[in-house]
Amino acid sequence: MAETEPRKPRSENRRRTLKVEVRFSPDEHAHLLDQARIANKSPTTFMRSAVAGIRLKAVMRYPDDVFRAIIGLSRNFNQLVKKLHATSQLDLPEARELTAKLEALLQCLYSR
Repeated sequence: MAETEPRKPRSENRRRTLKVEVRFSPDEHAHLLDQARIANKSPTTFMRSAVAGIRLKAVMRYPDDVFRAIIGLSRNFNQLVKKLHATSQLDLPEARELTAKLEALLQCLYSR
């Protein structure tokens, strides 16, 4: 077997030794910060990803109360569907109320 050179420690292979300075206009800087925030990355990580050609997806963050509302609505819809399957009868007022709540929640999410 041929001998190979010993591998460098991972940390030494990954060490970033070069620094690049970039000047931005205030609008460009604001845009960079906004895009990095949407991707849930630091501006530095966002720029490294752009250079590497990595496409970043937006990470949607919502307050806990929005998630609690979604969970509550999903449980209520699940109970309504179980009742419908068991009795073959739909509680129309309850279904309308849940639909209205869902529409309001979706409107809230889309407006953010």
